[in-house]
Amino acid sequence: MSPTISGLALLPTALLSVVTGAIAGVVLTKTGRYRPLHIIAFALITLGFGLFSRFDRNTSTAEWVIIQIIAAFGLGIMMSTNLPAVQADLPESDTAAATAAFAFVRAYGSIWGVSIPAAIFNAKFVAESWRIDDSQIETRLSVVCFTNIVMVASLRLFALTSVFAYSDAFSRQPRTAGGQHPAVACKAAPGSAEWPSADTWTQFNQSTGGKLLQAVPPGAVCHPKQPTYNTEQCTAIAQEWLTYDFSQNDPISSMWNQYNNDTCLPDPNAPCSPDGYPAYVVNATTAQDVKLSLDFARTYNIRIVVKSTGHDYQGRSQAPGALSIWTHHMQALETHTSFQPQGCDFTLNSTAATVGPGSQLANIYEELGKIGQIIVGGNARSVSVGGYLTGGGHSILAPRYGLGADQILEMEVVTSAGDIVVANECQNEDLFWAMRGGGGSTFGVMTSVTLITYPSPKVVAATVSILSPEVDAPYFAEVAGYLLSQYPYLDSKGISGYSIVSGNFSYPGVPTTGAGMGGFFLLLDTQDVNDMLDIWKPIIEHVNKTWPEITPAVIPQTYSQLQDWFSTHYDQGSAGTDLWLGSHLLDAEALTKNATAVGEAFKTFNGEVFLVAGQGTKNAKPRGGSDSVNPSWRKTIIHAVTGLSFQPLNQTAREEALVEINAKIEPLRNLAPEMGSYLNENNPGEPNWQQSFWGDNYDRLLQIKRAVDPDDVFWCHPCVGNDRWKEVGYQLCRVD
Repeated sequence: MSPTISGLALLPTALLSVVTGAIAGVVLTKTGRYRPLHIIAFALITLGFGLFSRFDRNTSTAEWVIIQIIAAFGLGIMMSTNLPAVQADLPESDTAAATAAFAFVRAYGSIWGVSIPAAIFNAKFVAESWRIDDSQIETRLSVVCFTNIVMVASLRLFALTSVFAYSDAFSRQPRTAGGQHPAVACKAAPGSAEWPSADTWTQFNQSTGGKLLQAVPPGAVCHPKQPTYNTEQCTAIAQEWLTYDFSQNDPISSMWNQYNNDTCLPDPNAPCSPDGYPAYVVNATTAQDVKLSLDFARTYNIRIVVKSTGHDYQGRSQAPGALSIWTHHMQALETHTSFQPQGCDFTLNSTAATVGPGSQLANIYEELGKIGQIIVGGNARSVSVGGYLTGGGHSILAPRYGLGADQILEMEVVTSAGDIVVANECQNEDLFWAMRGGGGSTFGVMTSVTLITYPSPKVVAATVSILSPEVDAPYFAEVAGYLLSQYPYLDSKGISGYSIVSGNFSYPGVPTTGAGMGGFFLLLDTQDVNDMLDIWKPIIEHVNKTWPEITPAVIPQTYSQLQDWFSTHYDQGSAGTDLWLGSHLLDAEALTKNATAVGEAFKTFNGEVFLVAGQGTKNAKPRGGSDSVNPSWRKTIIHAVTGLSFQPLNQTAREEALVEINAKIEPLRNLAPEMGSYLNENNPGEPNWQQSFWGDNYDRLLQIKRAVDPDDVFWCHPCVGNDRWKEVGYQLCRVD
């Protein structure tokens, strides 16, 4: 074989290794999984090198080319996936050093192990070849020299291939999260080998301007063995613990204890540890603070949660050992007489307000009330716009204007990659669609939002009581079925409100008890109490005629603007307990088709009935044509919700309560099996929650989740696309 033919014989190895190496680098970048690639590579190399032993002078060209292809594929895959395997467990700050060391060792070995020895051999051969008398031997040795040159060139190509493969992976690191940690099965947690050192946390704190807080369980002041033990503070905190205000003002407290696993209650007889709480908190006041937090969490593979006030029935704002982004102090407010979304070539002729994600509804109502405006918002003072809007947001104004999410004109969002972007109907449209109803802590962190505002309406309110004096009266199901069948009629007349339908009615501050319905209702844009009384008149007449034991009452009162009504009728419930919530949406057909079935269902349900959707939600026109709230909202008349408390520090009670609350909802699911439920007021045990919370929108939401957060920097339950991870003890671990 001539030197030229000998060199050409190695081309399959040289060229195919380069191509395979590049492909392997791309596959590794996309999947973040190097072990399957290594297994394939070792298998191909072993097979190829084994088949090399069969070569002899009679081996056909086709045979040695095919066998070289097998080995070349293995070599190519292995050459371009070694470095990422080394880097898998390293923080981002060490990847540059690892890359440099790897490149140095490879170059050193290539140059001093191959290139220079080959050059010396070739030079020596040329200098001494005149001594060879046999021309055939000289020719064969020339083949060896040429082969050396080809092998050196092949190694150079391998190195170049690796550079391209790695550069592709590195170029993606700032844009993704878990790709830097393809071998890590779990998120880093306090005490794990991957957890950042104290010095690293100190450096991070300095980068935020001192906004990093090391979380201390607020109940620790009641426990003598805790460093923050203080008997006076314990007395105060034990009293405040049951209020919304306490949790909203504490960086790590949750309003419902089970989401911190009851790990440090304000009870000196209970156990206390920080295990159920986030490890650190960033007191974010700017979008840059949020970006720095996400960059740090992504680099060190730390679980992220986002908290504003902690008013979260699903516990998504809590996670053990996490880095928590606390947006509570992002409360800026700016009003607009008109608004031009960024990147759009048109201006919206609508009043609007731009607010921070930590802005609480009560504060927004108060500030806008000074200029005679209001937003579509909920009835709890402690709810902030961040979680409220991303979950959809029902409202006593929704029957007029639509849901809270329907009012959004624009958002500023920090993505999982740490990019601060604007999302509206003209840019980042998919993110804009998903963030309006797709759930919080899933697609990005909202750092500001612009909402439509409306003139604050004058209203006639009515306190309505249709109750028998007898608790669990035998005719309760009949009364409940009839009254609920009238809610579509009330909606058609412009009535909205909050009520309780129960065989054992009670409400904080209301002395009346019995079986039936009681609640607060509104009629907008009027000051004539007769407008309200006339709407209720046929219902009251039917009740008086059919159930003479009941003494119904409709007590009207006028308010010059909605804020005045809200100041005395806001949600005055309590927090600081262990509580599951369950809910279901019901449409007009479910309420009117079979009143008997409805009444029987509510004998089991016994809960709150909110008239907070109706015609306004059905006819809403969100910017961009649609948003991601459950499509069932568009035909909802009532949102029915109930709760169930259980004993803390009792796993059996916790599990039984979750089963019981869902059993209470089941009759309503049977009434309207296609309607689903409200994401923000429900529990993690909701059956088929993907369909229940988002209906037909779930598939598109999942596609967007995979696009904007491919490495699951954001994870919560029950949240879109969370099926690739699960909580194992106090750690979050991959299941795939």
